[in-house]
Amino acid sequence: MYKFFKKFTCPLTRGRITLDGKEIANFDDGLSTNIKKIKGRGGLDKGEFHRGQFHNSLWTFLHSSIEQNLESEKPIIRAFGFLDKRLGKRRLVKIKKEGLHHLELFFYELRMKAEKLAIKN
Repeated sequence: MYKFFKKFTCPLTRGRITLDGKEIANFDDGLSTNIKKIKGRGGLDKGEFHRGQFHNSLWTFLHSSIEQNLESEKPIIRAFGFLDKRLGKRRLVKIKKEGLHHLELFFYELRMKAEKLAIKN
């Protein structure tokens, strides 16, 4: 039985984050046979992020403070930070939109709408 698990590899090569059927982010190992352009997102290729990056970023996010998450160099971690309840409304309003990765910007605007706060330019 040990040999089975030792040789086992995960068959999933692609993951995604969707909201109301719209793909927000995708995670691809590059092994997928149907790699094509995503329209409406600046023509980013499928697999903008590697599946391993997503797993590592999520683990780091769950085991870090909100300050560490918001100051991370990884956009996935910072994006999840905008959805974190530890990020209060006052601090959320002070965040500047300029220079945010499109994934961060999407989660930032989603949180601002959910909190019924005005989005500043």
